[in-house]
Amino acid sequence: MFYKLKKLFCDVCLGKTKFYKGLQAGNFKELVEMTGLCSICTENGAENVAKLNVLLASLEEHWHKHNTTQCPIPDLALRAKQYKGYLLSDFNNHLEIHSECATHCMRWYLSPEPACSSVHPHSCHSCNERWSLFSEIKNVMDCLNVEQSEKIVIQQNLDQIEESLHIYISHLVRGKCQRCQCLSQINNLKKGETIIVVDYMMKLPFQRLHKPQKDWFGKK
Repeated sequence: MFYKLKKLFCDVCLGKTKFYKGLQAGNFKELVEMTGLCSICTENGAENVAKLNVLLASLEEHWHKHNTTQCPIPDLALRAKQYKGYLLSDFNNHLEIHSECATHCMRWYLSPEPACSSVHPHSCHSCNERWSLFSEIKNVMDCLNVEQSEKIVIQQNLDQIEESLHIYISHLVRGKCQRCQCLSQINNLKKGETIIVVDYMMKLPFQRLHKPQKDWFGKK
């Protein structure tokens, strides 16, 4: 019985911690309803943000050791927290099949090159924070008086955090797109038709997670 329950909830992609807490509480209904708390969200979402916080704390410690000017890290940490909140709430609500804002346009994310051919005249400040934050963190790293070997390690950790963020955003976009397509199919069912959903995990990020317009922030 335990094996069957474990397989059921793992198949719907629940995080391991949430799964075992649910078993202990016996709250299987809640586990089924909260299938959005998947391992990708855990590893590339919450845990990845925790890694970024650790890295920022380390940079702040280095800064106070060698710099007498005001440290920019607390402001970056606050902005990272606000960006996390945006991804968890408003980002998903802003996604549309087609939007005049490229970072809200699922067709732009999902289409192969050339991507969505429509014009995207608008941009989203909250979405743009992704590129601003990592660019400014790298600028802080360049100002630190540390060994080159240590800088390389910090840069590698930052690159991994950014790549995990790309995977998380890919996951959010795919999830919203699949739900929209499924609801569209359901709403257009004819008499005698049915829908079979084959669920699988896709962890490959899109190729279109770079800035959609070269003039954002005055640079590529």
